[in-house]
Amino acid sequence: MAECRLDLPRARPSVSAGSEPGPESSDSGLEATTSADTSTPVEPEMPAVPSAESAEPLRTRRKWIGRGLAAVGILIILSAAWVGWRTYQAYRHLNAAASEVASLQGQIKNLDDIDLVKARSAVDGLRNESAGAVSATSDPLFSLAKHLPWVGSNLKAISQVASIMNGLADNTAPALLDVATTVQPSALAPRNGIIDVAPIAAAAGALQKADAQVGSALLAVYAIDRSDLVGPLARAVNTFQEKLISLSGSTSSAARIGRLAPAMLGADGTRRYLVVFQNLAEARATGGIFGSYALLTIDHGKLTIGGQGSSSIDLGTYDPALPPRANLPTALYGTLPNTYPTDVNLTPDFPTAASLITAMYADRTHVQLDGVLALDPVALSYLLQGAAPIEIGHDLRLTSSNVTSILLSRAYKLYPGSKDAKARDAFLAEATLRAFTSVTNSPANAKVALRGLTKAAVQHRLQLWSTHPSEQKDLIETDLGTALPSKDGAIPTIGVFRNDGTGGKLGYYASGSASLTAGSCVAGSQRQLTLTVDLSYAAPSSGLPAYVLGYQKAGPYVLRTNLLVFAPLGGDISAITVDGVSLPVTWATESGRKVGTVTIDQKPGQKTVVVARMSASAASSVATQFTPQIAITPGVTTWKTTAASFPAC
Repeated sequence: MAECRLDLPRARPSVSAGSEPGPESSDSGLEATTSADTSTPVEPEMPAVPSAESAEPLRTRRKWIGRGLAAVGILIILSAAWVGWRTYQAYRHLNAAASEVASLQGQIKNLDDIDLVKARSAVDGLRNESAGAVSATSDPLFSLAKHLPWVGSNLKAISQVASIMNGLADNTAPALLDVATTVQPSALAPRNGIIDVAPIAAAAGALQKADAQVGSALLAVYAIDRSDLVGPLARAVNTFQEKLISLSGSTSSAARIGRLAPAMLGADGTRRYLVVFQNLAEARATGGIFGSYALLTIDHGKLTIGGQGSSSIDLGTYDPALPPRANLPTALYGTLPNTYPTDVNLTPDFPTAASLITAMYADRTHVQLDGVLALDPVALSYLLQGAAPIEIGHDLRLTSSNVTSILLSRAYKLYPGSKDAKARDAFLAEATLRAFTSVTNSPANAKVALRGLTKAAVQHRLQLWSTHPSEQKDLIETDLGTALPSKDGAIPTIGVFRNDGTGGKLGYYASGSASLTAGSCVAGSQRQLTLTVDLSYAAPSSGLPAYVLGYQKAGPYVLRTNLLVFAPLGGDISAITVDGVSLPVTWATESGRKVGTVTIDQKPGQKTVVVARMSASAASSVATQFTPQIAITPGVTTWKTTAASFPAC
């Protein structure tokens, strides 16, 4: 067997002081060693191999570290799953709560047809669901997860929405239900000429508080950061915001009623209002000429009607004219609104028209008014639904279905000539007064009357102005206040108004519609718009009284209309054409809006198309989507108006 030998490095021999180096040594021990080791490389030292006893703790430590990491991983997974489950619970509760909000809002909005059992159920459901959402988002793990990058902002948004909705459920919803239970149409309807002011006054405080709470909730939703929200959650927050905006509209209107109604109904002292009836057969921008009128006195809810008269006969003509109003351009109206009571509403601004007629009435009668209430025969038809027929002489009975035709057409057949003017005015004044008295004394159906009142206000057939600045500030924000908003905010408003130029009553046969379409963006934030107005005139070509035909400036049976087109605030009008032809346009500015006026003559059976090219501000900093509104002159028939939404520029 061959010999196996392990060569180990040789140790250097020790050399004592003074001794001679051995034969294998040189002058330098280092060099000798180096020289001697060139043929035998030095083996590196091997690490020490631990014993079995020393390796066991190391393996144990590694095992426990691995188990710890696994436990942490499992804990993270379980925590994520738990947070996910709680998120799902919150989301489910919030969706259910949103449905209850919609149900409650629908019930409260329609006080004339409220189902109190369903409304209470909706409030209870809202409270339960919102409490469940708050419970889910108040979980400790959920609260910790809100501090994580990205996902935390989504969880925080859910928590914020839950908290906001829970506040509305616990405070606002029950208060609104209590008000809805107390202020029922049957309690508000006049009985024997008296309106019970007490329920409205009692509800006023709760209405103000509820409106403030909804306003605070809306501000809180606006403040939610949506920059990192996932699509479905961002859409849910936006939807919640839209619901709150809608609810805010309802609560703010209710709060205004709570502030206005008691004082305006004489709870703090006697009030006097001039009730003017607009004759739609002769168009004016707010509806029709201010024809007959009556003085309405209210003392602690008790209504008394008297002081009847005719604007043209009893108030007469003002020469010299009343002082001009700064907001009325003479290019459009001359001095007519300051001279003739029947022309005060050539402007669509009802507060201006009401203040002018108030000054004229006070000058002639020495009676100081607290406001003006204007309504037309169509509004009366809404309020008379279900009422018993009203005797007005000539074997005629006013009903909801015939009040418009009798007051705007039949009366002129009964009194056809100019010599019949006083008798005709007396007949119209008495008929309208009897209809109004019927409505204000004991309506047949309080719910129907409330619906009619709301419908008339939305269509601007019922308008109200107050001489008291604080009340007028509230009124101007409502449908009762004015036909053309003095501020548009994020909603562009276009005006299409008509003034009769015939001097007759041919407007009874006029109708129309208006539509608005959007084009491209120009000049940065201006959106191009096209307004199309369709005018129809369906009078017979013979058989009408001379008084109805008027001055016949453009020929017999020809209807002359001065059409006013108002641009939105911050917008412009570039051109107006009539049946594709550019007619002379009178340009002016009224209340910060550009206005263009064209005169249109129509023969019986003729249809006319007016097209206006304009622009509206569509800055993205204001809103992301715009839905314009079209304000119109109310007519015998209700115009159809359409306006397409368009995105911001």
